[in-house]
Amino acid sequence: MAPDAPALRLFAAVLPDDAARAALVRLQGELRQALGAAPLRWADPEALHLTLRFFGAVPEDRVREVEAMLAPAAAAAKSTRCELQRIEYWPPRVPRVVAAAFSCPAALAALATGLEARARALGFAPERRRFRPHVTLARGSGRIIGRAPVRLPALALDADNLALVSSLTLPEGARYRTLRRWPLG
Repeated sequence: MAPDAPALRLFAAVLPDDAARAALVRLQGELRQALGAAPLRWADPEALHLTLRFFGAVPEDRVREVEAMLAPAAAAAKSTRCELQRIEYWPPRVPRVVAAAFSCPAALAALATGLEARARALGFAPERRRFRPHVTLARGSGRIIGRAPVRLPALALDADNLALVSSLTLPEGARYRTLRRWPLG
């Protein structure tokens, strides 16, 4: 690989179906009202996703290798349903992220663990953070003031797909592009 070979920032994710996406957008609206003037960039509805494994900058000549690793992982995985548990603010002392935290059924945890093992076998560095199923709703450049008291809706996210997504970080926020998508099971 040449030192200046183009690279894509890649991650594996579950993409919500239209109903879950619409429910997440409604939740964003409630949080936006409750948080008021907090300095936040709200995630674009089309960008909402639940990350399973972040790969980082991957040279373009290795993208097919990642795809070849994800396809059998998706085929071997079982679909499951995740339920909204709470709203989380990260990091705890100086929060800059608002996330919808979901339950972690055994099938989803097994998929995330399997992706971690497969990624390491391909030479990717170990994931620095533990897996916690969530959908990022907003990010801020400064501290989020307070925590919004909102009533949690009954919101389910069907983890029935595995997507390989590329991200491009721009000043106005990240832009995502789905490269491939596989059904689970």
